Amino acid sequence: MEHSYTGDNLKLIEAIEKHGATAYVGQSTLKELSSYVTDYGDLLNLITDIDQQIDKSIEQTNNSLALPVCEKLVNIFKLQQDILSGNDLKDFIIVHFNFVNKLPIFDVHPGRTRMLFKDTYHKPINVLFIDYAGLGSFKNFLPFNKENCFDYIDHDYNLVDNWTLPQDLTKKYLLTMSNDNENWHWPMLNESVTFEVFRNDWTISKVTANGESLIELKDGNWIIPL
Repeated sequence: MEHSYTGDNLKLIEAIEKHGATAYVGQSTLKELSSYVTDYGDLLNLITDIDQQIDKSIEQTNNSLALPVCEKLVNIFKLQQDILSGNDLKDFIIVHFNFVNKLPIFDVHPGRTRMLFKDTYHKPINVLFIDYAGLGSFKNFLPFNKENCFDYIDHDYNLVDNWTLPQDLTKKYLLTMSNDNENWHWPMLNESVTFEVFRNDWTISKVTANGESLIELKDGNWIIPL
């Protein structure tokens, strides 16, 4: 990405400080975190996109994106397979916090795909909370600083200064992207995957990937089975 630069945990802290923000680190389940970040973790918007874009089935390859919705479906599929193979979620989910027009905003990046697993992945995960509002603390999280940053998995980040958030178009935020997550983002497919959509009388009941359940409607709620 243009104007991006790379760095480790220490470089991340320096970039956060350059934006006048403070970082805190702690653990949370995805379910608990979802109570703060509102619609992140809600599959409803994705289900709507699937319903509008896929009639019955679609094959996705590495060559080109078959449909816009396939990008997120590939991300979910790859992450689901990674978890089912026995790997835990170890990378930070990063939450950006500020007040806009006196209202609190929480934006997640990276971590939006992982949030979609909130109803089926129950282990605590590492969360990095970037505070642009000067709260002074967050929950029982600890300051994330130069003294303790290497107590956590050291990442290779792509960073972009003076970015915007969906809830605030003022260019004053730090865009954070972990390169370690790219192995389960499209187009990182070893082979093609076919997504098939099943419907009942009123809505989508299941989405499969290569014949295996990817998204299910269970007790009135869409989940990603694990």
